[in-house]
Amino acid sequence: RWLDAQTHSGENIGETPTQVLFVELKEQGGESTSSASHGPS
Repeated sequence: RWLDAQTHSGENIGETPTQVLFVELKEQGGESTSSASHGPS
């Protein structure tokens, strides 16, 4: 089961640069070739 969309905010309080990686999942398109479970269960 997936969680609803959420809003996030971050603040760098240190003295070094930070990096962020944003991943947006696509809608399921068809049959999967993998039987592995994805996401929280």
